[in-house]
Amino acid sequence: MECGSSFAQALNQRHKALDLTQQQLAEQVGYAAMTIQRLEQSTLRPSRQVTERLAAILELPEGEREYFVRLARSRATWSPRSQPTRSAWRSFGNLGIARRSPMLSTTSG
Repeated sequence: MECGSSFAQALNQRHKALDLTQQQLAEQVGYAAMTIQRLEQSTLRPSRQVTERLAAILELPEGEREYFVRLARSRATWSPRSQPTRSAWRSFGNLGIARRSPMLSTTSG
């Protein structure tokens, strides 16, 4: 994995290097292909657990796994347009929708 690359770039390059499609990777992780697409578009930030699972599936060497996790969890690697506004969170709350999923998160953790 290249130092200085974004999580989205690293994810895309690694699954292609292993000759895995987004669909195949998604099936191994247990998510929809759309989730992998959103990760590669930097519109969704994965939880630490999902990132660790991705690192294992992508066969990252032990020395690169923690960097991969930190890269995924860094605010600098995901698009600001994916950050909901306060009013959006209020709307979610009014609908009874939980702010945080146990596996995927848009907040730092």
